[in-house]
Amino acid sequence: MSDKLPRDVFIDYVYERAKNDKRIVFLNADLGAIALDKFREELPEQFIHTGISEQTMMNWGLGMAQTGNIVLTYAMDSFVMTRAMEQAKVAAVGFQSLNEKGIYPAMNIIGIGCGFGYGEGGPTHYTTEMTGWARGIAGMEILSPSDSKSAMEAARISCEVPGLRYIRLDRQFLPDIHGDNSFSEKGIAEIDSNGESVCIFSTGYTTHTALEARKMLKESLKFPSEIGIADIFRINPFNEEAFWEIVGKYPRIMTLEENFQAGGIGEMIAGKMSKSKKPLEIIAMPDKYYFENASNIKGGSRSYIHKQAGIDAESVAKKILEFW
Repeated sequence: MSDKLPRDVFIDYVYERAKNDKRIVFLNADLGAIALDKFREELPEQFIHTGISEQTMMNWGLGMAQTGNIVLTYAMDSFVMTRAMEQAKVAAVGFQSLNEKGIYPAMNIIGIGCGFGYGEGGPTHYTTEMTGWARGIAGMEILSPSDSKSAMEAARISCEVPGLRYIRLDRQFLPDIHGDNSFSEKGIAEIDSNGESVCIFSTGYTTHTALEARKMLKESLKFPSEIGIADIFRINPFNEEAFWEIVGKYPRIMTLEENFQAGGIGEMIAGKMSKSKKPLEIIAMPDKYYFENASNIKGGSRSYIHKQAGIDAESVAKKILEFW
């Protein structure tokens, strides 16, 4: 099990690949990380610090990608897509045009601290809208790693596979939950599930919440049946075949996310299941912002915000009991 942050695992992998591939270029918009230091010092011709100018960074990245480079644009999740949404859309338009001509560039938009990753920053630093925003851009691939193994796989894809993609990385340690399964090929992976009662589809940080809720139900509440958990690594394009293979094992489906319901994975799955007779329960962020947490004595705590929003493990466990 890795003891590194998913962010650092991702950067270290890209760094090792960049040493032998001069096409890999890393653009950073005023964000520090120890893992970036050796990249900056040892590969200065492949590292560009753009300063606090995410829109400029995206424009540069698109130009570099169009000339054959493998580009990674890196900044806080709250700024890399929000401030540069127009640039992301223009990049999608440009990629579509180039792909139609048989040209396949590679540009990766890396957002650090997704969801409530910057819990101390207040609502300006929360990204509880971004799944929906990114899904609204045609042709945008979305990867959402939930541990170091999936973060490394996202890094491999970034370095090897052409395309325009948005990768949501957490800034805190997440224990490994994936074994030697095919979460990359399928984009969705079940985690130690036997398929008896309810399956929770989640992504990123909230997959760990779902695991904690399952443990709570087993140990404390003596839930009589097996709860399935399916981690969505690739939100877009969504693997419907793998999805229905999992859904077929369970009588009830739930979704859990650190995102508003609008545009999130819950609404996405509800759309897929519109003709299904299986019950579906969506657990997502309430349609509100949590201003008090930035200055409150309990502020800055992701777990505190989750409890207020009803997406913490205890709240999820209670909702499972009600749904079942």
